[in-house]
Amino acid sequence: MSVDAIRYRVLEFIKNVRREETNYSFKGKIKSENFKIRKPSYIPKGFKEVNCDEISDFYFTLDYSDGYDYISFECTKLNNGNFQIDTEDSMVNKITINGNIEADYIKKKDRHMLVWQDDENYYILFIDDIETSRMEDKYNELIKIAESVR
Repeated sequence: MSVDAIRYRVLEFIKNVRREETNYSFKGKIKSENFKIRKPSYIPKGFKEVNCDEISDFYFTLDYSDGYDYISFECTKLNNGNFQIDTEDSMVNKITINGNIEADYIKKKDRHMLVWQDDENYYILFIDDIETSRMEDKYNELIKIAESVR
């Protein structure tokens, strides 16, 4: 007689908000050993991919531009570690994407950013104004892009 063990994801997520920055920390074990790259299926009209890098076996980036605005998407496997986002003099709001995923919306000067996680990865998505912006509603565009990540 044999018993199959079921492995569970045991991960502690800690978010430490300071005046100058927000620190996101992950500690524990992840169920999946393989990195599953997830990409957005929606990108606003006029944007084209300008860069795609699988930097390591746990970190992937995609960059898009329409010649005026710049969109960057980062997908990183959850593991022990942390990252910081500069939130000094920023507006930071909690929002919900796909009806049940909590995300941080961060607006700082000409940068609009979303930070969220699922069971295996965390994501950073941002839009930067490089010159005069053509994109009127960056907030809703960020949400559409984030909700299309599969």
